[in-house]
Amino acid sequence: MIKTRGKASSCLAQAWSRQRGDKTGQFYLLAAIVIITLIVGVFTITNFSKKKGDSIVYDLGEELKIESGKFLDRGAVTGNYDWDSFTSNFSNYSKGKIDIIYIVGNRSVFNSNNVYRYPNMTKQLIAYTQTGDYINITINKTDYKFKLKEGQNFYFIISQELEGERYVARN
Repeated sequence: MIKTRGKASSCLAQAWSRQRGDKTGQFYLLAAIVIITLIVGVFTITNFSKKKGDSIVYDLGEELKIESGKFLDRGAVTGNYDWDSFTSNFSNYSKGKIDIIYIVGNRSVFNSNNVYRYPNMTKQLIAYTQTGDYINITINKTDYKFKLKEGQNFYFIISQELEGERYVARN
């Protein structure tokens, strides 16, 4: 028991002891929070979308950017740009799981042999339109536009259809 002096102190002590002893409200509040957390957790788990298959398009796109940079550097030193060898080797490396369209060559001598892909490891030319310094390619109802710069150009479109979704990477 708390020792008090006077009537005011006595009322304060009684209110404090009553407040300390009555914890049923706190129990119900805590129980309500736990129940709400469980319900929200169940709905979150049931609404979580299933994971789709992993596409290698973005990883191959990064690798192709790195390798093409090295190829362009080597070509600048040697003066030899063997695009057919480089692109067919990279297409073989990708093991045909994806579709890669290459746009390569020098702006001053750009022609229909400069836009192609390698389905089944054979070179297949791709139709395109050229407007000034721009190359336009339409693939699966999507238009891609590339600007031809002075000197050697290297662009690519990598795509893969996986579980009903199309993944695309380009530079």
